Amino acid sequence: MIDFCVRGVILHEGESTFAYIPPIARLFVRLILHFSLLLTVGFLVVAQPPGMAGGGERSLVVVPMIGTGTGADPRRPALPKDAGIAFRYVLSDDGATAIVELSGGNPLQRRKMESELQKDSRVKVFRPSTHKKDDVEKEIRLLKKDFDLDSFGKGPAGAGLAVGR
Repeated sequence: MIDFCVRGVILHEGESTFAYIPPIARLFVRLILHFSLLLTVGFLVVAQPPGMAGGGERSLVVVPMIGTGTGADPRRPALPKDAGIAFRYVLSDDGATAIVELSGGNPLQRRKMESELQKDSRVKVFRPSTHKKDDVEKEIRLLKKDFDLDSFGKGPAGAGLAVGR
């Protein structure tokens, strides 16, 4: 039989040092472990790519620009009012149409908005789940020569982002 001496406590072979930690200290260690686990899971949820919480899908929509450019009627993409969907856009080379990325919000609201937009023959809707990246870029480059889907909307956080109107 082998005996150890840990901080003045004699341990016999096979005994755990954890058994000699006072109960309040064990509780404290467990709380720290649980809190660390909670922080790790929370960080992983927060670190999701944008759009994951809103269904994970983003749509690209080509819509005409509307408005006269005055304070009362600013130039803007022709999107339904008060849709509650976040969007960002860039103008086409001729300035007559906008390439709009719809993201976030309720996926059902976004689908409803897309179906409303598709009633207009001038509107084109592209979804990542149904359209290939190369096909989307090819189609949009007819309107904007230097369009790159990977860098679309990149920039300072929140730049060019709007929700509804």
